[in-house]
Amino acid sequence: MPDAATPTTLRPTFQIHYGRASLCPVSTLPAFFVLPKDDLDVRQTVTTVRQAVQNAVSEKRRQQQAAGGGGADGAVGYRGVVVLLDQGYQHALVQLQAEWGQQADQERQAAGSGSECEVRGSTGFSC
Repeated sequence: MPDAATPTTLRPTFQIHYGRASLCPVSTLPAFFVLPKDDLDVRQTVTTVRQAVQNAVSEKRRQQQAAGGGGADGAVGYRGVVVLLDQGYQHALVQLQAEWGQQADQERQAAGSGSECEVRGSTGFSC
């Protein structure tokens, strides 16, 4: 199995990183990255995340009311939701954003209120 010193030892012109191997830093050679495209049910993913957020907000609101607190406007103190996508799902970011917007629009129409949540894609990693 090659290690981090192999590119230096072999003196190649460039490197090709496949899949998770692309998570390692590249500093001395040009690199081409071949990223995975994992399957993702976008509608189900957004539905599940939105439901988890709604459940968390409802639970926090219930706890605040039980403690005699909570704002008059029903605010629960959450500022947003961060969704981190592994590199295998980055190809679905645009579809996730579109689906999130569609579900938020449907929610607003059904409830007559706005949604404060947005999807922003990001991949965080370290080697």
